[in-house]
Amino acid sequence: MPIGATGCGSRSAKNSASPSCISIYGAATARPGRYYNFAALTAREDLVKDHPEVAAGAIRAVRSAQKALRADPSLATGIGEKLFPADEAELIAPLIARDAPFYDAVITREAIDGVMKFAKGFGLIKDVLPYETVVATEFSGLWKE
Repeated sequence: MPIGATGCGSRSAKNSASPSCISIYGAATARPGRYYNFAALTAREDLVKDHPEVAAGAIRAVRSAQKALRADPSLATGIGEKLFPADEAELIAPLIARDAPFYDAVITREAIDGVMKFAKGFGLIKDVLPYETVVATEFSGLWKE
């Protein structure tokens, strides 16, 4: 279960049957206290432990992409044209422009609490995981670079 970042850090619980991962992306809220959008870029925990420079590079790349898209949402159209039919590709820049204010690589305790409650409430997880288990806080210094 990836949990993480319009941008950073998710890790599944130790001794879990699910793959260990970190999330390298942040959270967006549709309403205060409600976390509807929560994109994540995940990596296995062993990658983070053995190659932290790779995880750090991914965080920097996401932050750089967020900054570029906030400055010029139309950059997404060119990529969209390569991946989607033309009528769908033209919709991407306005969506990016709408969502750009929510791009943030920071994952707050409130965000994780909300996601955990949501996942448990729908039976997706048995137990709520602590923030420190879910978020790769060792990369928090990169979240706001």
